[in-house]
Amino acid sequence: MKRPSRQIEEALAIYRLLVADCPKVFRPHLADSLHNRSNCLSKFGHDEEALKANEEALGIRRLLATDRPKVFHPALADSLNNQSIRLSKFGRHEDALGANEEALGIRRLLAADRPKVFLPDLVHSLNYHSDHLSKLGRHEEALKANEEALSIRHSLITD
Repeated sequence: MKRPSRQIEEALAIYRLLVADCPKVFRPHLADSLHNRSNCLSKFGHDEEALKANEEALGIRRLLATDRPKVFHPALADSLNNQSIRLSKFGRHEDALGANEEALGIRRLLAADRPKVFLPDLVHSLNYHSDHLSKLGRHEEALKANEEALSIRHSLITD
């Protein structure tokens, strides 16, 4: 089975070294590289490795968002959504829903502050939310999340 690009692996190794010397500057880059690695691993069917890479990125992004939420909340929400997708692949639907709900909460706050920038991301989180709820047999709640996503999408088109 194919592996992620050599460039992603090299960037990851370099950022790990740089974080050891200058963590404040290079932690965001390490988290981004881990996030990219997770996405590549997932595309090639390496789901366990993808989950581990995303968990590491998520941990770093949580730390960064604690110190500077306005800067790092969008990236944290991305990692949380990825986590929900990765967990769902392993049938861990309750855990997936929890990660998605956390991402959804962050994206609601971001969209309230800057709707033009973050409403599309909120729509994506709502769609994931609907999917996770549906997998848990919570179809009425899934339908409400889907309707909210459609309503926002409609408002984005008509504005």
